[in-house]
Amino acid sequence: MDRANLDWPNLKFSYTKTDFHLEYDFKEGKWNEGKEIEKDEVTVSIAATALHYGQEAFEGLKVFEHKDGIVSAFRPDQNAKRFRRSAEKILMEPVPEELFIEAVERIVSLNKRYIPPYG
Repeated sequence: MDRANLDWPNLKFSYTKTDFHLEYDFKEGKWNEGKEIEKDEVTVSIAATALHYGQEAFEGLKVFEHKDGIVSAFRPDQNAKRFRRSAEKILMEPVPEELFIEAVERIVSLNKRYIPPYG
């Protein structure tokens, strides 16, 4: 696999631009199929509740490579459940757990070259 040109042994806990991020919208009672975005910017409406009321939810998870080259995400089902619960608590439309896990698989596939090598 072609790896990103990073100093793998000395990665810092900070932002690293990757090739893609995904954006999903909830309209007319359903989530869309999501868009693959190459820019590392998002457009936020001036009316976004995250700006006015601090209403937002976030889940991060670890993806790693095994010795045999297989890639795994650490317990994405648990992240999906927490994300759903967070959204429900702040009265946001929850992302179905299946869609969350599908999105994890999709973004990992798109950004596979940024997964640290085994060891």
